Amino acid sequence: MSKHTPGPWMVAKDNPRKVVSHSIDGLDPLTGENLVGGASEGPYAAANARLIALAPEMKEALESIAAVGVHEIHDFEAIAKRMQATALAMLAKLESA
Repeated sequence: MSKHTPGPWMVAKDNPRKVVSHSIDGLDPLTGENLVGGASEGPYAAANARLIALAPEMKEALESIAAVGVHEIHDFEAIAKRMQATALAMLAKLESA
């Protein structure tokens, strides 16, 4: 598993095209932030920043789906509902960001 800047990540208050973390690892003493993603330009930059900011939570959601045990397979409907709820929660977060 690759290492990444600890979450949570968020869109920077001073630049909607920059993603930052307030984790203590690598904090900039002037801004109090840790740059996660650069400030790109273009029509999709702000939406890309929102998507990138949710990456740690999306990783956790995928890990929770992947952790479904073989012993749970007998209750496929419940598993499918849980996976759908996880996916819908991530999509709602993305839309509201």
